[in-house]
Amino acid sequence: MKRGPRFLRCLRSTTAFVPQQRRYVRCMLGVPFSKGQGKRGTEHGPALMRTSDLQERLRKLGVPLVDEGDVVVDDPAPSSKSRNNRQQQNGEGEVHNVHNAREVSQLCQTLSHKVADIARRGDFCLTIGGDHSIACGTIFGQATVRDNLAVVWVDAHPDGNSPKTSPTGNLHGMVMSLLLQQSNTIMIPGFEWCHPVLPPHKLVYIGLREVDPGEQQLIDQLKIKAFPMSQVDRLGIARVMEEALDHVDPKGNSQFHMSYDVDSVEPYYVPSTGTPVDGGLTLREGLYVCEAVSQTNRLVAMDLVEINPAIGTVEDVARTVETATQIICSTLMQDRTMIYSRFDTPSVKSEQHPASASLG
Repeated sequence: MKRGPRFLRCLRSTTAFVPQQRRYVRCMLGVPFSKGQGKRGTEHGPALMRTSDLQERLRKLGVPLVDEGDVVVDDPAPSSKSRNNRQQQNGEGEVHNVHNAREVSQLCQTLSHKVADIARRGDFCLTIGGDHSIACGTIFGQATVRDNLAVVWVDAHPDGNSPKTSPTGNLHGMVMSLLLQQSNTIMIPGFEWCHPVLPPHKLVYIGLREVDPGEQQLIDQLKIKAFPMSQVDRLGIARVMEEALDHVDPKGNSQFHMSYDVDSVEPYYVPSTGTPVDGGLTLREGLYVCEAVSQTNRLVAMDLVEINPAIGTVEDVARTVETATQIICSTLMQDRTMIYSRFDTPSVKSEQHPASASLG
C-alpha cells in the first residue's frame, strides 16, 4: 500500500520523540558495613572494588556504571540498654539473640530509601557490600516499589535463621526471616519498619551447602525452592537455573533481584571472605548463574557482598576481586564471551593483582 505524506510526518514525529525519553542508567552504591557479622573487613569492600579496574572494564564494554557513592549512617547514640548485647529482652521477657541490632536496622532502613529512589527512576541498582545483612535494605527497598519482585539468593547459606534459632546472633544470617511473609519471626527491636514483603514462592536459593536446622525448618515449612550444591552436581547448572527461574517467574513477568554472596563460589576463587565453605560453585557455574538471570532482561537489582580484604594474603585479595569483577561483568554484559574477547583478562589462578594487568 502506498504511504502518503501524512504517514511519513507521523513516522518522523514518532521517531523524533524516542530520544527524548530518559536513558536507562546502571547505578552503583557502596555500603561499607560489617556489623551484621563478627569479622571486621567487609566495610572495605566497596573501596576495594572501586580501586579495581571494574568500572574501566565496563566502560570499554559499553555498559558504564554511574557511581552514586556510599550509603553510611552515623553510629547510633548509646542507650541505657546496649543493643550490642547478645541477649536482649522485650517486655514479654522473650530473649532476642542479636548483635548490633540498632546499627544494622539504621543502616538498612537508610539503604532501603536510597534503593527505592533508584527503583522509582526505573534504573538498575548494583549494591556492593558490606556483609549480607545489607540485603535486608536492598530487597525491602525494591519490594516497596516493584509489585512482582522475585529474589534469586546465591549463597552457601540461606540466611534464614531467627533470633531463636541463630547459633551466632549475627544479623547477616537472619535476613530472610525478616523479609519473608509467613515466617512468623520474632520482632527485633529497631526493625519495626521492616515488615515482611517477599512471598515464599518468589524466593529461590542457589548453591546452598551449609544450612542450620532452623533454616531448614523455614525452607520446609514455607516450601521455598532451594537448589543445594548436591542438586547442582546432579542436574547441572543450566537445568538448575531453568527450573529456578520458572519457579519464581512462571508467567515470565517478574522483575528480578539477585543477591550474590561471594561465598557461594568455591573458596579457591574467593579466599577473602568470612564464611567460606568447600564444595561451592565453580567459577564457570557462578558466572552462568549471572548470565541466566540477566538474560531474562528483567534483572533490576544485584547485591554483591561479603568481600573481606582483611582475610588472606595480597594474592588472595587480588583473586577475590578478580572473581567479583567477572561476576559483575557477566551480569551486566549477559555473556562472558564479550569479557574475554575484548580484554587480556588475568586468569583467576594467577597471583597477579588485576589492577596491574594491562587492558590492552
